[in-house]
Amino acid sequence: METTNNKQVQFKWESANRPDLVVLKEKLNLENVEDFLELKDLVHKSLPFGNNPKIDASSDAITMLDAAVDGGEFYCSHYSKFLMDAATAIGMKARKIIIDTKHGLNDEEMHHSIDEIWSPKHKKWVVVDAMGDIHFEKDGIPLSALEVRTEYLKNGARDIEGVIGKNKERIKYNGTEKGFHTPSNYFWIGVYTDNGKNMLSSPVLLFVDEFNKNDKWYRGGVNKGEPSEHPMYQGQFVRVEDKKVIYPEIK
Repeated sequence: METTNNKQVQFKWESANRPDLVVLKEKLNLENVEDFLELKDLVHKSLPFGNNPKIDASSDAITMLDAAVDGGEFYCSHYSKFLMDAATAIGMKARKIIIDTKHGLNDEEMHHSIDEIWSPKHKKWVVVDAMGDIHFEKDGIPLSALEVRTEYLKNGARDIEGVIGKNKERIKYNGTEKGFHTPSNYFWIGVYTDNGKNMLSSPVLLFVDEFNKNDKWYRGGVNKGEPSEHPMYQGQFVRVEDKKVIYPEIK
C-alpha cells in the first residue's frame, strides 16, 4: 500500500503486487494496455450490464469475471471497482468517485460510481466512466470530474466532447442532456481516499463551492429507497473547498 500526502488528506493506493491483481494482469493481457482509453474500453466490454448482479460490487475483478461467465450482470459500482483493479494491476493510480445531478429531496437521484485515473502522459487526473465507456475532452485534453462540472456550470458543457470507446464516437452537448453519463450528472462529486480493501469505509472528499455549499446531496427515488440526505453525511464525507486537496500531483 502506497500513500500520497496532500495537505491535510492522505490518499492510499493498493499495490500492483496484490496476488489477484497479478492474476488479472495476466488473464486480460493488461501488459499490452498503453493508456486509459484502452483500459476504459476493455473494462466496458468485460462485464455485461444489467440489474441482476450475482456478487457484491466490492468483489475483486477476478471474481467479477467468473460471475460474468455464470451469467451475472453488473452495474456502475462493479464497473468502477473493476476499472480500479485493472488500472492498479498495471501500476496506474486510480480511485473511485461518486457523482450525482442537482436535485431536491423528493426528486429522482442519478447517483453513479465512476473513476479517476492519473495520466502520466497528460500529468493530470482523468475521469473515466467504464459503464458508459466514456470520458470527456476539451481541445483534445482529457478532463477530470471537477473540470467536467466546471464546464457544465459555465455553459452547459458546450465547449467539451464526450468520447465513447477508443474514439469510436464524439458527443457534443448543449446543456439539456440528462442521464448517468452526461455532464449534468457531475454537480455532486465525492472522492474516495483509499482504493484498497478499506475503500468503502474510507473518508470521502465532498467538493463544495458557491454552487452547492448551501444545498444537500440526497439519495432515494423509484426503487431506490425513501428519500433522505446522503448517508455519508453521517461521518464519512469530508467537505473540501480547495481543488488542490482533491487533486494531488502524482510524482
